[in-house]
Formats: sequence, C-alpha cells, structure tokens
Amino acid sequence: MLELDFFESAGELHEKCSERFEMLDDYFCRHLCRFLFISNLLFIGRLFVFHPSVICSIQMSSLRPLVGIAVIAVNPSRYPHSVLVSERLSSHGKGAYQLPGGHLEYGETFEECARRELKEETNLSCSNLKLIYVTNNIFSEEDGGPKHYVTLFMKATIDDDSTLKCLEPEKNSEWIWTEWNDLKDRKLFAPLREAVHDHSFNPFDQASSPYN
Repeated sequence: MLELDFFESAGELHEKCSERFEMLDDYFCRHLCRFLFISNLLFIGRLFVFHPSVICSIQMSSLRPLVGIAVIAVNPSRYPHSVLVSERLSSHGKGAYQLPGGHLEYGETFEECARRELKEETNLSCSNLKLIYVTNNIFSEEDGGPKHYVTLFMKATIDDDSTLKCLEPEKNSEWIWTEWNDLKDRKLFAPLREAVHDHSFNPFDQASSPYN
C-alpha cells in the first residue's frame, strides 16, 4: 500500500506526487495521481492507493475556483512603465512569465496577501497597494490546467529594490524589471496574458482601471 500525505491544495499535492511517480510501478496509479492534482481537487482526507487492485478511498470537496493575488510591482523613479516579472519553472505554466503572487489564504485581506507573497518571493517591501484589475481564467492543459482561478491584480509601489532577490529559485527564474508593453512579445502566464492584451487596461494609466 502506498500512502500519500495530506495536502490542502492540488498544487501542494502536485509537488509531493512528482517526487514519488517513479516509485509507482503501476501505470494506472501514476496517471490516477496525475489526474487528481491537475484537476485541482481539494483534499479533506488522505489519499490511499492500494496495490494491485488500485482501490481508492478519497474524501474531497467539489471543484471550486481558487483566488490568486498578482502583484504589479512598480518603481516609477528607476524603472518607468516597468513591472517585476520572472519565468515560471513549475509545471503549472512552465516557461511563461509571471508577476509575484500566489494564493489568498484563509482570513487574509488582499493587501496582506500581496505584501506576504511579494516578500516571500522577491524579498521586497511595498507601499500604496491598490486593486486595479481582475481576471477570471479557466486554464487549459497547455497552461497547466484544467484549473479555474480568479486573480486579483494589486498594484504596489517599490521605493527601494536594492534587496531584490529570487527567494524561490526552484519555482521561478530571477526577477527582472520589464516594460509593460514589451510583455506582449513574451509567453505569459494566463492571468497576466489577459491583462497585458487587454487594450483598455494599462497599470500606469489610472483612468484605465475599472476599480478606481
């Protein structure tokens, strides 16, 4: 019997399962585990896979959209019209450029989540946080789906980027300042792609945000 540890999200389950796929000599077991985490199932119990009959006992909630926070970090004095981006290295959207950000945790405000994720990923602090854009994305298999995310874009001012550092090198490349308009020519993570190609939206034009 193989026992997989309990995780609260499919993303966390993905990382653990990836480490153990080669240990599973049963083809069906491997693909069952893959189906579970790419389907973004939230686990309430533990997942057990029994050999050889592959009897599974699973307690789970229904599929639900997740809430993500994306930070549009700006430093107008040093990097005009530029935002902080990096290339994703994880399987979910691998090779696409992303903004700092992550999942909204239970009990967090949008601002608290944005500050936490920015600090955890880039080692930067920010000010003047403001919600300026929202996307509603169904991720395709190409983007690491099927997944459903509502992503809230928080604009944040970086007064000092001297401490900038990639704190999760296993998940993404080094952070770089890139002009917003130049992002159109890059492979982008689905929520950022939608924002960048929305001709009515520009994070540097306050009047273009529907949340003013």
